[in-house]
Amino acid sequence: MPITGLKMKQPRTESFTTEDGAQIPLLLENLSKTYSVLEETSRNRKTRLFDTFDWRLYRKNLICSISSSRFVIRDFAGNEIMQCRAPRKSRIFWSDIDDQKTSELLKKYLSMRALLPLISIEGVEHSFKIVNQDRKTVLRLQIEKYQALEGDTSMEMPVIISIQELRGYEKPFDQVQKILVRDLPQLGQYGSYIEQAFGIARREPLDYGAKFQVNLEKEATIGESVSVLCQALVESMAVNQPGVERDIDSEFLHDYRIGIRRTRSLLSLLRKKLPTRISYFEDEFKWLGSITGPLRDIDVYLLKEDSYKSLVPEMFEPGLQSFFDDLASGRQQVLRTLRTELNSERYERLLTDWQFFIEDHDSELFGCKAHCKSTIDKIILKRFNSFVKRGSGITEESPDDALHTLRIRGKKFRYLLEFFRSYYAPQDIDNFLKHMKKLQDNLGDFNDLSVQIEMLQAKLDGLHGRNKKTLSLAAALGSLITRLQTEHQKERARFNRIFEKFNTESNRQLILEMISND
Repeated sequence: MPITGLKMKQPRTESFTTEDGAQIPLLLENLSKTYSVLEETSRNRKTRLFDTFDWRLYRKNLICSISSSRFVIRDFAGNEIMQCRAPRKSRIFWSDIDDQKTSELLKKYLSMRALLPLISIEGVEHSFKIVNQDRKTVLRLQIEKYQALEGDTSMEMPVIISIQELRGYEKPFDQVQKILVRDLPQLGQYGSYIEQAFGIARREPLDYGAKFQVNLEKEATIGESVSVLCQALVESMAVNQPGVERDIDSEFLHDYRIGIRRTRSLLSLLRKKLPTRISYFEDEFKWLGSITGPLRDIDVYLLKEDSYKSLVPEMFEPGLQSFFDDLASGRQQVLRTLRTELNSERYERLLTDWQFFIEDHDSELFGCKAHCKSTIDKIILKRFNSFVKRGSGITEESPDDALHTLRIRGKKFRYLLEFFRSYYAPQDIDNFLKHMKKLQDNLGDFNDLSVQIEMLQAKLDGLHGRNKKTLSLAAALGSLITRLQTEHQKERARFNRIFEKFNTESNRQLILEMISND
């Protein structure tokens, strides 16, 4: 009878690094006093390290590499988490991975982002088997000597020593591990090894993240603070633009558009305190939002393909598939149009004018001498009171537009707190934004469903003909719209309850205490 319910203990693998490669012969000599150390193979190896543009694996203490057609994910300790056949691509999405477990893990961490090659590591890998007196192989040892390569630049890397336990031979693993610690006092973990590899890379780990945070001087003027904030937003847009034009993954455009929205919000929030010149920039950034919108709209629908298909009966899936096929085929033309606009004279003129306005101390911006923090304190209180008053006036009979307007005001208020968070206690800002998040999620979901239903209804109304494909698409869209309308009504019904939980005296006191503390 088979035994069930028992979980087999997995063999241990551990990797270390040492700067002193000259000590490796001494290590092998000491091991030879107890065991026979037999070299099995010696081969050249090239490894490429991968991560998303915003370091999603690195933030989870994971490292992804491809070597000899093997796709490997390790933790910072060097333990192998997943291994499978590598796809033959320079950018890799979770859906490109054949192995189901690895694909599911990547889907969890990467979502819509692509893995991109970051740096190459080349060198020699020596594999040994450790044999006991009974001529049984009890352990495997691997020594790797690499150099990091970035263009024409190279850097010698610390030596990697890895030991792999074999099932039934736990003691040899423990003994060799002790010898490693004794003979190689400079041992470090695999994560520190990877960090050294980035010493010659163009990028540093965690050099980009979606979270916006800028430290402002508390005594700065409005002009000085706006200059610092806008330069950070320009930089964020600039680092994402190449990814937009190369169409690497949809998040580049998403983050680029966030930079546009934040810029427009900042100008709108401080309009009365800034020079009249900003009206030109408000119009131009509005134009920039309009030319990037169509591609983003298509991306949003394509990202929802699986979700939409799960909402309709299986019999309607073929019709819905034709909708997504049409979106995908039309996307390339929309992308080409956007590329043209991003290389137009109008765009170049906007960047040149904007750079002068926010950087040159001769620009009108730096004539705004009002004290920034005291001004922002007043704006925060005024915006909060206005937001609460408008939200309190929304009833079950209020039109949907009232929720859309509140959503926009709420987003601007959140941006306001994020722009100037360095003026206030981090815990106060984080606590308030945490209370506000559920309300914003509700308003955001309600708006997204409104936009989706309107777009899908327009698509349905525009269908002509009675061929099989058209009828199948019409049936699928009708079914999908019905389901989305149901979700739309649910979000609408939840609003007043969620807003009531947000609109509390404790949240008001939190705002008052935050702006009153210097």
